[in-house]
Amino acid sequence: MTPDVSPEILDWLDVYAKSRRHLGLPADENLLFSEIDGISVGFRVGADQTVAGAGYQAPEGSPVAAMLELFCRSSIGTPVRDVVEHGVSRLLGYARTAGAIPNATGVLLPSNAGYPFDFLQSLMTQMIAGEQFVSRYDEGRNEHHKAPASSWLELTHEERISSVKRVIVQHLTKAGQPEDIVQLSALEKDIDGFEVRVVIDFSFGVDPAGKPGMVRSLEHELKNTLDRTLQVYVIERKDESKLRRL
Repeated sequence: MTPDVSPEILDWLDVYAKSRRHLGLPADENLLFSEIDGISVGFRVGADQTVAGAGYQAPEGSPVAAMLELFCRSSIGTPVRDVVEHGVSRLLGYARTAGAIPNATGVLLPSNAGYPFDFLQSLMTQMIAGEQFVSRYDEGRNEHHKAPASSWLELTHEERISSVKRVIVQHLTKAGQPEDIVQLSALEKDIDGFEVRVVIDFSFGVDPAGKPGMVRSLEHELKNTLDRTLQVYVIERKDESKLRRL
C-alpha cells in the first residue's frame, strides 16, 4: 500500500514515516495523525496552528480515497482546530451544494451521508481524542462554544445583519467579485443561543469548485472584522424563487 501524495504536500512520505513511529519515539511536535483499519490521515501544523501539510494513506480503489484527497487539499491554510472539529461537516455542505449527494433532504450529517463521510468523521474524532491534539491544540479549541465579544452582543439583530451584509459586500468588492454572487440568507443562533451562524447562498452560475475557497476567505474576513465566533454555512439552492433573503 503506497501513500498517496497531494501535489501541494511533497513531504508527506516523511510525515507518514514519522507518524508510524510515534508510539515508540517522541512525537513530531508539529504532527497530528489518525489511523483506522489501515487507512490514515495526517496534518503537519505550522507555527500559526494552521495546516501546513496534509496527506493520507488508503488502499487503491478505496471509497474513502477520493474523499481523503479532497479533504487534505481543502485543509491547507485552515486552522487545525477548525479542520479537525468542523472540516467534515463543511465538506459535506460543499458536496450537498454541488449536487454530489442526490436526494439529500432534511438535516444531513456525516453519520447519515454515506460511508466515506462517516469514516472520515471517525478519523477526526479519533484525532481530537488523541494526546497530541489535546496537549498541543486544546487551548481555545472550543472557540465556537465561547460567547461572542461584547461588541457583538450589544448589537441588535438588525444591526448584526447589517454588519454582516456590509462585510460581505466589502469582501467581494475587494476580491473583484460581483456583489450579488453571495447573499445572506439567515443569521441563526448556535447551540448556546448566540447569533453567530451566518448562512449564505451563492447565485446560480458560480463555479462549485471555487465555493469552498470563497467560503473560507469570507469566514476569515467576518471573524477578523466582526467577531471570532462567527461561522459561515452554505445552504442548498435548487429553486431561486424559494431563496430566503434578508
